[in-house]
Amino acid sequence: MPEIGDVILAVSGVVILILTLVDFAYTTIGGSGAGPLSRRVSRLAWLAVAGSKGWAPATVARRAVGPVVMSVTALFWIAMTCAGWLLVFRSGTPAVVVSETDAPADWAQTLAFVGSALSTVGASNAQASNTFWDNVAMVAAVNGMVVLTLSVTFVLNVTQTVVKGRGFAALVRSYDLNRGANDDVILPQLANLCFQLKAFPLAVYYSAERTESSIPHTMVWIAESLAHDPSRFERYRGFMKELSGLHVDRETNTAGFLDGLRNWAARSSLD
Repeated sequence: MPEIGDVILAVSGVVILILTLVDFAYTTIGGSGAGPLSRRVSRLAWLAVAGSKGWAPATVARRAVGPVVMSVTALFWIAMTCAGWLLVFRSGTPAVVVSETDAPADWAQTLAFVGSALSTVGASNAQASNTFWDNVAMVAAVNGMVVLTLSVTFVLNVTQTVVKGRGFAALVRSYDLNRGANDDVILPQLANLCFQLKAFPLAVYYSAERTESSIPHTMVWIAESLAHDPSRFERYRGFMKELSGLHVDRETNTAGFLDGLRNWAARSSLD
């Protein structure tokens, strides 16, 4: 019979792995925004950078905030995955042994083994104690490969969204929004960008050095420019309401929608 302490370690590890995997999958391949854990971690990272404005140059903060948020979020996934597997492998008696002596591995040696398994490097001086734990290590390796691969792909998609958003900001400001004929050019690109931001909402944390290049500020500028034209405003609003984190009721009037959009933009602005 396994000891109660081992059971607690195993259950705790599995729970951490499940919560992390669900949040990770929802964020990277869900296409509907960030998961609950990632959303909170990225927000805390942004607040940390925003809090540095008192002693760090504004330009440095603007350049750093996006990469910092992405790095912290990715490290959170990796750290939680490591923690979960560490608890799982510590639940065995022993699950991991030192290769040269067959002595039970301590916490540090088990962590090294977990890191080696997740990264598929295989450079640890520890090994699984038997066939069962060897198969568990194989599952951990597959988990690590998926997390590392999708993390890189997710970061690439976020940065591509940022580039696309800044390009859109430059494009839309070169047009006269008072001319309805320009809608045929602007609306399709706005629709693509809004749905891409819905899938990869962390892109809004990438602050631009110039306000006119900022994605959130551009969205507000468009809405404010069209507020006097109800029919056209509704067409643009139909796409903007898909923005992740923008909580506005369908029945909200123009003024209410503008307030909601301004609040949405302010949550990712360092100005």
